[in-house]
Amino acid sequence: MLDWNKKRVLITVRTYPVPSAKNIEASCTGGITPDGQWMRLFPVPYRLMDEDKRFKKWQWIDVSTTKATGDSRPESFRINPDSIMIGETVGSANGWIQRRELMEPLRRQSMCRIQRERDECGAPTLGFFRPFEIKRLLIEPSDHAQWSENQLGNPETKYAFSESTRATFGEDSVLNSDTSFGAVTLIAKATR
Repeated sequence: MLDWNKKRVLITVRTYPVPSAKNIEASCTGGITPDGQWMRLFPVPYRLMDEDKRFKKWQWIDVSTTKATGDSRPESFRINPDSIMIGETVGSANGWIQRRELMEPLRRQSMCRIQRERDECGAPTLGFFRPFEIKRLLIEPSDHAQWSENQLGNPETKYAFSESTRATFGEDSVLNSDTSFGAVTLIAKATR
């Protein structure tokens, strides 16, 4: 039996939805707790959730969570999407001062620092840093431009492409089977 706990999370990141073997589709969502702990929330069937459950980035939510099984990363939690209660949004006024106050304690000097902490302590497996200088941003075509036949062949995934999904959630909510994302490479110089 799963042990569910109510958590308050400030949503900071949400990935593009992908087909899921266990769900119709899912996206990984990241955030922080009021005490400054990272949380990875998965799966989040965002486009299939009721409107009153669809949170935005920089919005607090209260949600029932349980430690993710099969994922040893300490920040990983499963959610009960039906339990989501939307809270207030953290604004961007005055140069993002509210957001900065919440996020700054989690910032590290470099990706190497994040990896060193992970290697020494087992966490974090989430993090962010501010590069000293961005020299180049490369966006390259994907070798996997389309969803696999297996992903598209899943009867539940087909729902995400269906006419009834268009009628229920709108044209923009329906996945395009040839959606492609390539690798994004950021060439940056570390913080001094």
